[in-house]
Amino acid sequence: MQTSSPPPMDVHALSRLLKILFSVMVLSVMLYGVAIAEVAPQIQSRPPGSMKTALSVLAALAGLAVLYLRFSKIGALLSPDAPTDTPKRLVKLRQYYTVCYVLSECTALFGVALRYQGASVREVIPFFLGALILFGLCYPRLPSDPGSG
Repeated sequence: MQTSSPPPMDVHALSRLLKILFSVMVLSVMLYGVAIAEVAPQIQSRPPGSMKTALSVLAALAGLAVLYLRFSKIGALLSPDAPTDTPKRLVKLRQYYTVCYVLSECTALFGVALRYQGASVREVIPFFLGALILFGLCYPRLPSDPGSG
């Protein structure tokens, strides 16, 4: 039984994959926004202050994690003098971008949860704006020189 190594990662294929993933996840956040604007909360009473605070803190922590990944980890891999070779850099970039997208979407989902707990649309708009800003900061970029490494 032979084990085959995966083919080397193509920069253009990875760019396409990340842009598709980015687009789908941004579209889903926008659809969540439309849904919460149209759908009435499931509970008519206001959410407790502790629930709103907890979800706000979780959203802020997710946002901080995205900012750390984007500007520390991804930024280091995008620099031309990164010590790792190109295939390893591309794999790491794919992983970090995917985690950034998931955490950015979590921010919007915390807003959805708050809305279904009875919060007004005005109270959850910051969650969606935060998610869209995080997505904007994490638009996929790849190393400019695929042969460097």
